[in-house]
Amino acid sequence: MESAVYFENRQRTTKPIDIELSQCLASEAQHGQCYENSLTVLRGLKYGYYVEGSAIFHTEQRGIPCLHGWLEIDGTIVDPYPGLNWRRYKVIYFPNKKYDYQTAKGFYNLPHAISYKNILFTLRTFGKLVRLSL
Repeated sequence: MESAVYFENRQRTTKPIDIELSQCLASEAQHGQCYENSLTVLRGLKYGYYVEGSAIFHTEQRGIPCLHGWLEIDGTIVDPYPGLNWRRYKVIYFPNKKYDYQTAKGFYNLPHAISYKNILFTLRTFGKLVRLSL
């Protein structure tokens, strides 16, 4: 049985981001593999939470929305995504599902929260109108 916390209201998280740890872990990570990177780190640490949801990467001019995966460790966000310039971007996280280590260790590098409903939420939230073929 899947053990997960669901966030139905999809509010942004107010947890602080551990930038130093995120950068350190990202140095070994792969571009475009946020779910796999986060799961790999969680399996190595053997504690914490794997989180799937949406994120907005803000620059001074615009925000870039995406579906995203990250970790929560000791009450902070750890995002092992390589190439993220923390001086240039402000990241806002919207969690959808949070899994403990015991549940997430069995995942095989696939997002489990991503569904048509989540994609529509992401597009509506960020004002994007596109045609999806799923």
